[in-house]
Amino acid sequence: MGIEEDVLKWKGIVIYIIGIGAILAFIYGMIEGYYFRRSIAENPRYTIGVTTRFIWLKSGRKIEYSYNVKEQEYKWLGIYKEDIIYPNGRYIVKFSSESPENSKILFNYTVPDTIIEAPSFGWEEWPLDKHVKP
Repeated sequence: MGIEEDVLKWKGIVIYIIGIGAILAFIYGMIEGYYFRRSIAENPRYTIGVTTRFIWLKSGRKIEYSYNVKEQEYKWLGIYKEDIIYPNGRYIVKFSSESPENSKILFNYTVPDTIIEAPSFGWEEWPLDKHVKP
């Protein structure tokens, strides 16, 4: 075997390994996303999230928000929409009671000023008008 054949052989092996790695990363991401969404859906709680800043990422425009559960602050990113108030916009956050770091901010539901704060472990039931439910 010549050097060129060895190089081609190793290039093929490297490409194969990279391909397998990419497939495994994709599968892991899908499984992780599934458990993330399932955790929130099966163990929902609601609290108040406050927008903190606007961020440009390669994946798009995001809004960082923070919320508190049992005196622990969590920060997460939501997908940017044109009419979002930031900083200091107050929106409902749906989170998992089993894994409070798993959350989704509901930008369609602003928290009125009449609601000062959420209970320490959030609301078990939808906190806004019962007719305005996601």
